Amino acid sequence: MKRMSPEAKVGLLVLAGLLLLVYMSFKVGKIGFGPGGGYTVSLELDNAVGLSKDGEVLVAGIPVGRVEEIRLRNGRALVVLRLRGDVELPIDSTGNVRTQGVLGEKYVEIQPGTSRQALEEGSVLPAGPPPGDLDRLVTNLNEAAADIQRVTGRLANVLGTQEGEDSFRDLLEGLRDTAVSLREVVAENREALKASLDTVAALSGDLRDLVARNRANIDESLERVRDLTETLAEHTPGIARNLEALTGDLALVVSESREDFQVGVANLRVASAELAQTLGSLNRAEGTLGKLIHDDSLHRDLDAALGDVRDVLGRLERGEGTLGKLLTDDTAYSELSESLGSLRSIADKIDRGEGTLGRLVNEESVHHNLNQTLEGITDFVAGTNRFQFELGYSGEYLAKLGEGKHTFGLEIRPRPDRFYYVGLVDDPRGDEETKVTERVISDEGGTRTVREEETVTRDRFKFSAQVGKRFSLLTVRGGILESSGGVGADLDLLSDRLRLTFEAFDFARDEGPPHLKLAARWTVLKHLFVTAGLDDFIDNKGRADYFVGGGIRFLDDDIKYLLSPAASAAR
Repeated sequence: MKRMSPEAKVGLLVLAGLLLLVYMSFKVGKIGFGPGGGYTVSLELDNAVGLSKDGEVLVAGIPVGRVEEIRLRNGRALVVLRLRGDVELPIDSTGNVRTQGVLGEKYVEIQPGTSRQALEEGSVLPAGPPPGDLDRLVTNLNEAAADIQRVTGRLANVLGTQEGEDSFRDLLEGLRDTAVSLREVVAENREALKASLDTVAALSGDLRDLVARNRANIDESLERVRDLTETLAEHTPGIARNLEALTGDLALVVSESREDFQVGVANLRVASAELAQTLGSLNRAEGTLGKLIHDDSLHRDLDAALGDVRDVLGRLERGEGTLGKLLTDDTAYSELSESLGSLRSIADKIDRGEGTLGRLVNEESVHHNLNQTLEGITDFVAGTNRFQFELGYSGEYLAKLGEGKHTFGLEIRPRPDRFYYVGLVDDPRGDEETKVTERVISDEGGTRTVREEETVTRDRFKFSAQVGKRFSLLTVRGGILESSGGVGADLDLLSDRLRLTFEAFDFARDEGPPHLKLAARWTVLKHLFVTAGLDDFIDNKGRADYFVGGGIRFLDDDIKYLLSPAASAAR
């Protein structure tokens, strides 16, 4: 076997670097791969549109598992979820399909229940409340439009008739008369009102001076009252007992009037209890009288309240504020009349179907166009969510040639059973071409023709562009394979972990039969695979070879995780 060339060594070094980068990306992005452990539960849904295999399962926004399988059972979607073994959820939990943003991808969200019993292997979750979507938005808009139409219709019935207009005019006239009367009352009693305020201000000033001069006496009196109430509260139970004994003696003396005395004693007992409660409340500063005795802020509050009243009356007299302008400004009525007139004009335009709002309320075509627009938006969003992307790299070491063949490809799946593939191939063999050169040489021996043949390798880099469709386990594809027309077939077995591939292309090459290739690919982990096979195995020009290799592939979620650290580093 030939020694490994520098190009092959560089290729292996690049592959090792890519594997290291993928491993670090898995650690940073927390990408889970491999069948793993955990346990599986099922979720029954009425509709699983947009949800794909290997989709995320979230609880409270935290990934806890993946979608393992989606199948149809009894007319409903049965989604098999694989959850991590360390995740314990109540058995009465529910789940549903959610969307990340308007154009985001679908994922399964589980709402934990309250049961103490945990989910087990094979448990079935019921569907939770359905998520909001554009169809529900359209329904709400329809209901809102109907409500607006009913309101405007009733408004037109009230204000559009002569009776409604007369009632509205009477209301405005009543408001105007009330405002005029109030302004006249204030004008007629302005001096008396001002004198009353001055008297209240003088009274509050005298009261404040009186309290200031006799602060010590008042404090001493309040202290004596407080001591008295404490003494009364302390001796009230004894007094009540003495009174009860006295009433017993009186009952013996006045046996002839027993009933009357019993009623009087009962009333006296109730009065004594209420007196004890009242004295206790006074001692605890409860109630108005208790606060009056203990709280020194009463005077300040009363003075502040009188100051506020005086300020309000002054603002009214100066015509400040809404009420002041209403009392002093004659333009308030005219502005109110103009505003009501504008409102009546707007209602008339809506009733006649003028303007955008009027057309929305009265014309059925506007409602129909709005529904069509929203349906188009819904179809566009649903179509965008169906696209799936897969980016991959594979390397093959050609044993006889002793060099490596590298392929980078992108697969686009608009539907699960259809895909488009584009790729770039670095083929060390390229396309061989034999150039024949003839030269005429003249020397001492005479003139002769020398024929020289030279094999030239060209087109080392090739490209592929294919379209394919899957039928159960078999996938057929065709198009351009390594810069020439060709076809291919793939057979997927063991839950798509084993793929057997046959390709035929380059049917019109100058020397030899078409290029045929057989390969087997085994998916070791979720993102990594190994491959082996025979390349150009029916060629009779010495180009037949066998190969071994491996590769890596990324799905939509993986590409996002890989690009996120790169975007953060670029910023």
